Amino acid sequence: MPSLDVDVLVVGAGPTGLVAALTLAKNGIPVRVIERLPEHLVGQRGAGIMPRILEVYYFLGIQDDIKKLGYLTPYFQDWKDGKPTKTYPMTPILEPTPTYPERRTWILGQDAQCNILREHLRKYGVEVELATELRRLDQDEDHVTAVVANTQDGKETEMIITAKYLVGADGAKGVVRKLSGLHFLGETRDTLHILIAEMKASGIDPTYWHKFGEAPGDVCLLSPTHRSPTEHIYGLIIYGPNIDFNKALEDHDYVRQKVYGMAKIPELNIAEFESISDYRPSIRVATSFRKDRVFIAGDAAHVHSFTGGQGLNSGVMDSFNLGWKLALVCRGLATPDVLDSYNTERLPVIKEMLQRTTVLLNRTIASDNGRYVSVQPEDSESFWQRPTWLNQLGVHYRWSPLVVDEAVDELEAKDKGKAEELVASTYMVEEGRRLHAGDRAPDAPGLVDLKSGDTVSVLGSMARLQADLVRTVVIRSQDANPSDVATSGAELVLQDKEGHAYPVYPTRIAVVRPDGVVGALVSGAEGVEKYFAGVFTAALLHLKIIMYPLWAAMYEPIPIIQSLGSEPATTAPAFAELDSDVLYLRVLQPEHDNVDLRPSIVYAVLKHSVPYSHLHHALYLETDAACVSQQWYMMIAFDDTVGLLDPGLAATMDVAQFVVRQTRVSSIIDASGNGNNQGTKYTSWARLISMNSLIDVLVVGAGPTGLVAALTLAKNDVPVRVIEKLPKHPVGQRGANIMPRTLEVYHFLGVLGDVRKAGTFKSDLKEWKNGKPVKIHSGMTGLDPTPTFPEHCACLLGQDAACGILRGHLEVYGIEVELATELVRLEQDTNSVAAFVVKRKDGKEVEDAIRAKYVVGADGARAWNCHVGAVRKLLDLCFLGETRSTINMITGDAEVYGIDQEYIHKFDGMPNGIATLRPTNRSAKENIYFYSVFGPNFDHDRALEDHEYLRQFVYDIAKLPKLRIGKIETITNYRPNIRIASSFSKGRVFVAGDAAHVHSPTGGQGMNSSVMDAFNLGWKLALASKGLATPALLESYNTERLPVVKEMLERTTSLLNRTVALGDSHPAPAHPAGKKSESPWSRPQELSQLGVNYRWSPIVVEELNSKDKGKVEELPARAYVASGGLHAATGLRMHRDSPDHHTVLVFSDGEAASALGLGPVARPSAGLVRTVAIRLQSASPAETAADVDLVLQDKEGYAYLAYATRVAIIRPDGVVGALVDGAEGVEKYFAGVFA
Repeated sequence: MPSLDVDVLVVGAGPTGLVAALTLAKNGIPVRVIERLPEHLVGQRGAGIMPRILEVYYFLGIQDDIKKLGYLTPYFQDWKDGKPTKTYPMTPILEPTPTYPERRTWILGQDAQCNILREHLRKYGVEVELATELRRLDQDEDHVTAVVANTQDGKETEMIITAKYLVGADGAKGVVRKLSGLHFLGETRDTLHILIAEMKASGIDPTYWHKFGEAPGDVCLLSPTHRSPTEHIYGLIIYGPNIDFNKALEDHDYVRQKVYGMAKIPELNIAEFESISDYRPSIRVATSFRKDRVFIAGDAAHVHSFTGGQGLNSGVMDSFNLGWKLALVCRGLATPDVLDSYNTERLPVIKEMLQRTTVLLNRTIASDNGRYVSVQPEDSESFWQRPTWLNQLGVHYRWSPLVVDEAVDELEAKDKGKAEELVASTYMVEEGRRLHAGDRAPDAPGLVDLKSGDTVSVLGSMARLQADLVRTVVIRSQDANPSDVATSGAELVLQDKEGHAYPVYPTRIAVVRPDGVVGALVSGAEGVEKYFAGVFTAALLHLKIIMYPLWAAMYEPIPIIQSLGSEPATTAPAFAELDSDVLYLRVLQPEHDNVDLRPSIVYAVLKHSVPYSHLHHALYLETDAACVSQQWYMMIAFDDTVGLLDPGLAATMDVAQFVVRQTRVSSIIDASGNGNNQGTKYTSWARLISMNSLIDVLVVGAGPTGLVAALTLAKNDVPVRVIEKLPKHPVGQRGANIMPRTLEVYHFLGVLGDVRKAGTFKSDLKEWKNGKPVKIHSGMTGLDPTPTFPEHCACLLGQDAACGILRGHLEVYGIEVELATELVRLEQDTNSVAAFVVKRKDGKEVEDAIRAKYVVGADGARAWNCHVGAVRKLLDLCFLGETRSTINMITGDAEVYGIDQEYIHKFDGMPNGIATLRPTNRSAKENIYFYSVFGPNFDHDRALEDHEYLRQFVYDIAKLPKLRIGKIETITNYRPNIRIASSFSKGRVFVAGDAAHVHSPTGGQGMNSSVMDAFNLGWKLALASKGLATPALLESYNTERLPVVKEMLERTTSLLNRTVALGDSHPAPAHPAGKKSESPWSRPQELSQLGVNYRWSPIVVEELNSKDKGKVEELPARAYVASGGLHAATGLRMHRDSPDHHTVLVFSDGEAASALGLGPVARPSAGLVRTVAIRLQSASPAETAADVDLVLQDKEGYAYLAYATRVAIIRPDGVVGALVDGAEGVEKYFAGVFA
């Protein structure tokens, strides 16, 4: 098979693939595009081109061609009984402004757009290779190998294409996503049928979109295309309860007569149908848009309802976002880390797009058991009208780790809550608000080129400057003197003659990325340098030494000092170059190959003293690649001298990837930490690191999340430390609902007995009105214990008590929580993490540094209302979501007397308010209850200061003479936060629990989901820290938990909306539509978390259900499912009492594991895997086999009933890792787990 090499292979020749290819081609990147189909498609789908995409087409140089063929979105015309009733625009008619020159949607069929893109690609010598199908994919650290088959004249030729990277743009049914093992989460609306066709018609005005009929009856839409004026081609959409969709696909005359009957226009004539299909909306998104060197974009990564016209547009935005980054990396100008930002930036946008277009689908064409309905919003003329946010001009990436915004940094330092609100929505930015880094770069016409006299715009200047990597444009103010043109090395000097640029760019310097996004808004060189440091690389070793440009004249060429080793190395030529504010030291490779510089020590000698206050720019050390294969030594220059860290100390620090700050050195330090000046006092972070031994895992935060993570690691013999910012352990009842799945986790950890002793299982709720009980009902749908689910109901135990139990068990392993220890900074490299902390005691602060292989951030969002979790912040992981500021609740712990301790009590005092009193584990002895009070007439601020007011308000609502409230132990003002981090990990640092996601308290999922996070991560970290895990194992934490938590947020938010009305602080009066429940406060059994699964996980193996491939992809559509059939990645607790090993269950009638070929396979490492043989219920007792750890007989038949397989592998977290038939499946599973 022939082999052909290329930088990037694009699979799929739709708009997404072609935009990716054209972006790369315009950057000089060799690219190939293959397409499975034998000819290019013809059709009008994806015809709506939003304003933001028109700007992308402008950058790509094809906007003029698009506008020549396309047309502006026409008006809708509604018809009734053959007569027009009203006309209205589909989207608001917005006039262009200097900032937004494109504000209208254009219409052009997808086939025509692709023709234009292909024509422009041909200018770069790129032709789409038709009839070429991707068959297989393999990749390693350096390239991707694609096996493709080309079919010509009935003959198939297989060939191999080797590329640096591969972009999958082959649609929802494409193979790239599947071959990459990326799952497609979501749903297909099988009950919702929509007939879509293209037809030749006449007798109707081609300047309107026409709508006939109204839901819940049949509805028909006729839309003109760019081919209508000459070829009379129209698009048709028809749906409704009276349409026979099967007949319509076969009998075109049936469709024709349906349209005639609905339109009632005698002149209308349908000549023929070019295409016709039955469309059913799919709403899905891939778990990730990247798998190493393979990327997916467009429909290959996400599909959705056609309502809103976001599909093609989002696909183009995907490609344009990815294209420039791939171009830089392929040219060796950017680090591969830049490619991570594609997933980080686009995934949150797509998730919100899916939510918004689904809302539009439900509003436009909703299906309830086959009945079509429509919901017309009050502020629009028709339910087909579309909001302005669909233009995508407000789509932004403010949370991106690539962007730098000094204004946001300042705001975050003052008010972190407000800073996070800037990214609450990824899809919409209000016009008139301040520009931020990550936003679309505003246009500003009327800029006059002071050198040539041309008038250009900001976007125009960007397009004309795209040939080089970075260009500098100086923009002079409106009233500046044109004759005073100081070029300062700028390629272009413009004057803001019309005054549009200065008002929209509130900064001295703006960096605009190649995709038209503001990358940075900064005030000077330091900010610019910070931005480009996150984007560019030069394959150099960067050693941060600070220097002020005004002192540059004091430096002479910097010598190379020879040496370590018995033979002196030859001195290589070196010189210093002054470039702007940065001094570069270039170490050149000697001319003779036998000269080896690798063991040489290199350091700079300052000729003159430089004041410390002036040291604030960077010195970069450049070396030939041959010189950096061995560890270099960190140079540090402060005060009047230069110091060098000794090789022994440097090796301890991994300084080649570590930046030292605040270092004062007056001598050369040797390996023992001693210098030639014994009186030197070291206050360096580097010094602190060198004195601390490497710990395997550092856990930040001592709530349930952090303690469960630590205990899981400790039970796996992994050294761990736990630090907590607070000076003492908090007291309080939040997170008291311990769900059945969490009780199982506590069983694995050996703490269940203590939890049961301390807790209570009373969860029935008694409702009161006017001093009388109204109803008693279960707070959660009850479950009876079964052999499969022994834990059937929630346990109530205050979070403080649960943490006390966990700390007690940790102390058995010699681990104590280090209180009053605050994390202030994090640095990480490929081998370890450096955590800089401040310890407080007796009013004194002591700086310390902790080196760990991994860090787990379990320090909450706003834990205990007194501090914000630092880990997520330090990682720059965005916290997407909302704060329900209109819903206020006063909650806390108080002494309560004169009320039954058998129930949770809810007092309905509406319209004034509602109060709940829940007994706790302290109620019996101390009468401590957890309370919550809220309502429209409740003064929350007054209650915080005046506890007597709080008491009296509850008395007035309850109307119980015997009720008395004593001491108020704790009190807080609670507002629901519904947020989730963009990712649960970054490098060697992970976030879990409230540090990763926060939500409404309705449903009691917070603490439970947090425990599940920690337990899922714990066993994986244990294997990784021992060097026994594959990299994919740690990646699976994010892959498994993120979809579960996302669905948890949706479910608990739905419960919040049901329990407390949206936008108000009083109970919603209605029950959920179509569902039966005793009360809005009832809770479904799914909240037990017994149905939580990871069926989509890349590390699970399932042969049991692989026969029905059509149903396999549907299995993980819901992360929360009710208990049912067993699949891999479902939770189990069979013969499990510890989280430190896998259990292989072999179901055989007298067969030993060796008989199945499992002997060597099931034992990757001693103590990590235990094999249990399970005999049939009727089998005669057999001798224990030598190759298994335990032989059990299924006396009651439950095991064989639950497992329909020969071999099951139970992970350390009680999840079914594999259901397989024999050794091959077992080996496949463990190959994905163990290194």
